Amino acid sequence: MARWTIPFLALISLCAATSCSSYRALKPATNSTCQLSDTHRLPQGQYVMQIDIFNKHISGLMLFKETPTGTRAVFTNEMGFKFFDFEFGKDSARTVFILPRMNKKLIVQTFQNDLGMVAAPRKQGGTLQGKEGTVLRSKLNDKDFLYHYTGADCNTLTRIERGGKAKRKVIATIENDAQGQPNKAIIKHKMFNFKIKLTKVEEEAN
Repeated sequence: MARWTIPFLALISLCAATSCSSYRALKPATNSTCQLSDTHRLPQGQYVMQIDIFNKHISGLMLFKETPTGTRAVFTNEMGFKFFDFEFGKDSARTVFILPRMNKKLIVQTFQNDLGMVAAPRKQGGTLQGKEGTVLRSKLNDKDFLYHYTGADCNTLTRIERGGKAKRKVIATIENDAQGQPNKAIIKHKMFNFKIKLTKVEEEAN
């Protein structure tokens, strides 16, 4: 399990790296009724999760499950061995379980931030307008915001970004199924090599 720990510890010297973006070009939307909803995150279900970190590849199964208090995120290998179990609320994240060798502050924060940005419920924030249409911004913490790019119709989620008011740090590109529901996310960090790919496992029809 040391293969989990060593690459993530290397993030410590890079975690402050950011890249410029065009957030300053976003303007407050006028007369908009667009609201954050469950259409603006990955739905519950089982996903294949692939992780690329500093030329190392790890894969397994991610289960997102709705609970009365939020969303659970449980990551296991194909044999059912559990790596971690997080619970997300609208403004919180807690560790239910994590493999001891992975229980490092930076590792926990990285996974919670990345998985939370695509799967956790969010409180309504500001509604902005840009060249790509409506952008919903919600506050993540004292430093960062989440920017949900929803298109002109407010219902088609195409991208989620995490960053400050002027710089982006993480980009999650979203793909949708034939019904327009999000079913895939590719999460990439800027300035260092770390990527998570989530692909929903389609349920077989009875």
